[in-house]
Amino acid sequence: LTVNLPKGMERTYAVENISFDLKRGQILCVIGESGSGKSVTANAIMGLLPNVIRVSSGAIHLDGMNIVGMPQDKLRSLRGRVVSMIFQD
Repeated sequence: LTVNLPKGMERTYAVENISFDLKRGQILCVIGESGSGKSVTANAIMGLLPNVIRVSSGAIHLDGMNIVGMPQDKLRSLRGRVVSMIFQD
């Protein structure tokens, strides 16, 4: 998964080429410095990125569905559920 920052920022990507695979019941702890993309990654997963920040490549698979670009009403119904998730480039 790659998430672009708006033009004019000091770098092009908030996160670039991240990938991880979680099975049902697994927990992932993401650790990094301030500004390393932890919150952007979480917001991308939940479909809560601001309009000026966008997923530029990759996919977020949730129970076999790619949720990148999914309509907000459908994403709302998914938030808070415990399900398996797979990130793929």
